[in-house]
Amino acid sequence: MMGSIAATTIAVLVPGRRFGGAPGLMSAVVTLAGPIAPTLTGRLVGTQSAVGYQHTVLLTGVLLLIDPARDARRLLA
Repeated sequence: MMGSIAATTIAVLVPGRRFGGAPGLMSAVVTLAGPIAPTLTGRLVGTQSAVGYQHTVLLTGVLLLIDPARDARRLLA
């Protein structure tokens, strides 16, 4: 299900001249998240205990930060 949603999102957001590389880049980023996220989380929690867990949640929020106004402008352009 997520693959079809991702493909549709890429088709809508990525300009035609860059469409060929976008799915590959997305796949690379998604694949690297698997080993990086648990390693980083474990290191933060292991070195900082409960504060490390709080930093992990904060880091996740920053990485997932979405600017709705910017995204709306891109979709309407």
